[in-house]
Formats: sequence, C-alpha cells, structure tokens
Amino acid sequence: AILAGDGLLTLAFEWIAEAGKRGRGDYLGASAALARGAGVWGMVRGQARDLAEPAPASMDELERLHGEKTAALFRAAVEVGACAAGASAAHSEALGRFGRAYGIAFQHADDQDDAEHGGLAKEAQGRLLTLLAEAEGALDGLGDRAAPLRALAKALAAKAARG
Repeated sequence: AILAGDGLLTLAFEWIAEAGKRGRGDYLGASAALARGAGVWGMVRGQARDLAEPAPASMDELERLHGEKTAALFRAAVEVGACAAGASAAHSEALGRFGRAYGIAFQHADDQDDAEHGGLAKEAQGRLLTLLAEAEGALDGLGDRAAPLRALAKALAAKAARG
C-alpha cells in the first residue's frame, strides 16, 4: 500500500509536469499546491499527528486534524485546478477556502458514517452544515464556473441530512 501511494503521488507530479509543457497555466504553482497538500505541511503531517497523538478532545483539535489531512488534499485539488486554469489570485484563494471548508465537512461526514470521535460526533454534525455553508459562500464570486463544486457541497449536505 505504501508503494502504491508513493507511485500515485509521483505520477501526479509527472502529469502536472507533462501538462505544463503543453499548457498556459501555472504548473509550477500547481506542483507547489500539491506538495503542500500531500506533503509534510498537509496530509503527511496530519496523518503523523493522528497516529502519534491522543484522540482529539475538542472540536478545535478535531478540525485542526481534519484540516491537516482531508482538507489539505481537497484544498490542493482545487488549487491545482486553479493554477492549471490560470485563475486569478483572488479566485485561487476563494477555491482554497472552499477546499478547506469542504474537506473538513467531508471528514465530519465520514466520521459520522464510521461512528468515530464518540463524544464530538453530535457537535461535528452541526459544524458539518456550517462548514458547507462556508464552502459555498467561498464560491460566491466565481459564478457558474463553480457549479460543480456547489453541487458537491449540496450532495454532501443532503447525505448528512439523511444521516
């Protein structure tokens, strides 16, 4: 599994480099966004913290952990897309805010399905909907181009409502 992960991650950088040869976007920025989200400042750091530290005792601790793991990857995904599309700094920043809020909400929903984080589960349910509203709000200035991301947020909200 570790080798598969290593292979897929390096393949992502290969694809970004290849796309950079053909495209007009900011592929150096895309590589940096992916490295931040997947690397020592993102998912790797969060996973190491998750394995080495006691379970989060508060919603702030839980969301910090989710922010370093799942949200870091979602944020990287939308930032890579923004860089490849040559998005403005303001649009890239808005997409980053969407990715972070959506990623934490996504992890809250996943934890709910897995019955993780016992006593924090009820509080996480309320936060999930707040985070999805934040995620959608981050897209306000992007118009119709953000419709697929809005649909993702709405689908997760619907799933969470069904419990």
